[in-house]
Amino acid sequence: MKTKAFKQKVHFSAAPWEVYESIMDAKKHSRFTGENLELVKDKKIVQKWRASDWCEGVYSRVSFLFSPAKGGTDMVLIQSEIPADKYSEIKSGWTDYYCKPLKAMLAES
Repeated sequence: MKTKAFKQKVHFSAAPWEVYESIMDAKKHSRFTGENLELVKDKKIVQKWRASDWCEGVYSRVSFLFSPAKGGTDMVLIQSEIPADKYSEIKSGWTDYYCKPLKAMLAES
């Protein structure tokens, strides 16, 4: 199966621990989308990840990397092994349904 990958950087006006904890809380749904492969508190989350509409047994790898930055945190999101026919949908989904709402929520805190 042909796969693709992407990388995106997002700045949050919150400390790394706040972003990390927010994502871990949001990732409670990982019971049906994937599993944690590596956790480094406040620095890194790596998951085996799948969308519910993907073929059985098809997984990608998602990494969230956090670093302190002026005025908050920079998060680098990397996803690899995305089925090529799902790439556009997945890439825009992270921005529209995950990063933007997370940024808004953290800004309110």
